[in-house]
Amino acid sequence: MTTPTSSNTATIYRKKQHHKRAGRWIGSKHYRIRYTDAQGKPRDEFLTLADGRRITDLEVAKTQRDRLLKAIEREAAGLKPDPVLANAPTPMRVIVARYVRHLRGRPERPGRRHLRQTVQVLRWMIENAPIGRFADFEEERIEAALGKLTAAGKSPRTVNVYRRSCHALAEWALKIARITDRNPVAAVKRVKEGGDIRKRRRALTVEEARRLLAVAEERRLYYAMALWTGLRCGELRALRWSDILDLDSPR
Repeated sequence: MTTPTSSNTATIYRKKQHHKRAGRWIGSKHYRIRYTDAQGKPRDEFLTLADGRRITDLEVAKTQRDRLLKAIEREAAGLKPDPVLANAPTPMRVIVARYVRHLRGRPERPGRRHLRQTVQVLRWMIENAPIGRFADFEEERIEAALGKLTAAGKSPRTVNVYRRSCHALAEWALKIARITDRNPVAAVKRVKEGGDIRKRRRALTVEEARRLLAVAEERRLYYAMALWTGLRCGELRALRWSDILDLDSPR
């Protein structure tokens, strides 16, 4: 005995079995689907999520049925699988790993610090949005996760850094990987940063610079170079002798 919900070529239902002790019919909470595949073979199986869990919600079951039927139609017509449908159930961690590999393979490869920060941000979003599958990477979840950062007292600039990392991944998925047909982060507004300055930066005074150099010991040259040139830490570390000396000129 079943409780079916039909479409043109597939039926989703929950099986009912007669329980002898209870003396009544008891329905399963998991949905199944009965359909015909692209090769014409009849199928009858449980509807499952990307992580293998069986579906218990009717609306979710209908959505999975529609995706399955569309994939069958494309296969029967000799078309390649729709990349949007094919990647929707992919675990978000897998998508992030593919994105990071893309960043590492670019000619203008980002620095280690940027890559590390990107991975940390996206992992946090996966856990706190939460975003289990690529199909869950949507505006409402992203907005809710960013709201958690604000509620935790994070600065507007930090919130925008998290949004920017998500936006960059979505742009890659849309324009390069072509596994989605839209960028959900584009609809998420940036937080205004001007009215909430957590840390005001200023240059050292002459007296403060003298005191710093007086106690710097082996790092004195490093600090002096920074003070006199205005170079940032990363720029100082990237310096080569050829940037300072004309190695081709006669000594």
